[in-house]
Amino acid sequence: MKGKPSGCGQVLQASKEYQNLNSTIGNPKKQEQEDFEICNYWIESPAGTRIEVRIDKISGEFAVPGCRYFGVELNTQKDQLATGYRFCAKEDEDLSLLAHSNRVPIIIYSRVAQTDIIIQYRYGKGS
Repeated sequence: MKGKPSGCGQVLQASKEYQNLNSTIGNPKKQEQEDFEICNYWIESPAGTRIEVRIDKISGEFAVPGCRYFGVELNTQKDQLATGYRFCAKEDEDLSLLAHSNRVPIIIYSRVAQTDIIIQYRYGKGS
């Protein structure tokens, strides 16, 4: 997987210290849409390291099972072709995940209102 993720978003380089990914998607006056607005990010770190991601903030009014209106998908599992872990509730704030590799694809999506998300990320030694 070389290059840039499709859609809005970017490739971010992790460091040993926490950095923030701040993303705002949607519009506060937007009614429910059929299609999602989507931003794709890749967090990368040097070979032999593993990335830790932490949900610092999730805003939104529609936290429901399955996160079908808005949320963030963190793909930290070994099989990155599978769907990642989805989060969309304030209760998910402060949750940390340790990736199995030195790349974490992140999808931030919304089809109603506006969503503000802050993800903190850094890398540590691999195993």
